Amino acid sequence: MSTEKEEKRKKQDTILQQEIRNNRKFSMAEAIGREGGHFMKGHNPVPAIDRLVAKLNDFIRDHTRDTSRVLISVLQEKVKNNSLSLSEQSEKPFTFLHGLIRSYLDYPERLYELTRQADIKWGQINNEKPYFQKPGDPPHPEDEYSHESVAARLTDLLETMEASMEEENKD
Repeated sequence: MSTEKEEKRKKQDTILQQEIRNNRKFSMAEAIGREGGHFMKGHNPVPAIDRLVAKLNDFIRDHTRDTSRVLISVLQEKVKNNSLSLSEQSEKPFTFLHGLIRSYLDYPERLYELTRQADIKWGQINNEKPYFQKPGDPPHPEDEYSHESVAARLTDLLETMEASMEEENKD
């Protein structure tokens, strides 16, 4: 008996939908909307690469010591701008992030450039002239982002990440 009720209800719904459609003007937008309504059913509307970028950026935000959050922002931008490389390692995103951070620690020129970008952004946010440290020179006493401090923060992040990578490799 419940099957008869269900069939009767479905038939009534179909008739009602047809009446509603008959009273409307045809528009391409409505037709696309009707047909596309089931397109994403059961799928995540956020592209996989965007989910990976968000995952790594959340990790950077949660595990980087940075009171003014400028270095965090610069690192997150680096992840976002390297999404093509990340997509090649989509199965192990922390491996990608590990390689990125390692490249700053292994190549002083890249570390200096990252530090310079953090200093520039800090200056823009604070509306002050940033302090730029030259390679081999001691940092300015008020410089929040010296080569040494950025390297120390990246090293801490790398150690935390290595623990996460062990968990990732278990999965």
